[in-house]
Amino acid sequence: MNLADYYTSFIDAVCGGVTGRLGAFAVSPEGLRGVRIHRNNWIRAMSAALASNYPAVFRLIGESCFETAAAAFVRIAPPRARCLVGYGLEFPEFLECAAGESSTPYIADVARLDRAWLEAHIAPDDAALQPGDIAQLDSSSLAKHSVRLHPSASLLQTTWRVHDVWKANRLDDAGANVPRAVWRERQSILIWRSSGEIRDRLLTPAEAVFFGALAGGETLGSAAEAAIRAAQDGDVSVMFAAALASNAFER
Repeated sequence: MNLADYYTSFIDAVCGGVTGRLGAFAVSPEGLRGVRIHRNNWIRAMSAALASNYPAVFRLIGESCFETAAAAFVRIAPPRARCLVGYGLEFPEFLECAAGESSTPYIADVARLDRAWLEAHIAPDDAALQPGDIAQLDSSSLAKHSVRLHPSASLLQTTWRVHDVWKANRLDDAGANVPRAVWRERQSILIWRSSGEIRDRLLTPAEAVFFGALAGGETLGSAAEAAIRAAQDGDVSVMFAAALASNAFER
């Protein structure tokens, strides 16, 4: 048994709760009991990282409930990278399975919005498409082009109407204490980063179809036609111009 074996055994005991191999290094059985302290501290540290990455979820379900859920998640999905900024990729799906018939069945949607905010924050700082980049194209040529959403952008479809609840609790301001009704209704939300600031936008049905088509690789012309067929609630040229001005597309 060498030092490398000891470190591996210790990590297995702290992160996995498996103390069998570590017993070979223990002077007495009491020595293994101390590992529980390290394991509990490790779980609490990972739970704190999750709370930092999912602040709206933390505020909505409360500290006690969040710590219970986070501890269960950490045990089955420990971090696999040294940096904890992006930890908890599977947390929204975990909450969806755990929510069941709880009083907050919408919490998985809130977690997905928190996750999209985090992904926008840590996404590559690629250049955004600017009006000048396509100024030389006429309408016919422009319609044949495909544009992609910026790497920081996420287009989400929620099952519950949670956008305003998520935003208020994310900001942690006085508005979070204002009662808000949540009911089962689909919402389409775009979250992206522009000039170092994370932005979010609740989309109309036509906008959701338009951005969804572009995200799927369709041309601007095809995306515009799909949006017009789907809903008569907006001018597609205005949608594109607004998104272009907001740095929502990749150069």
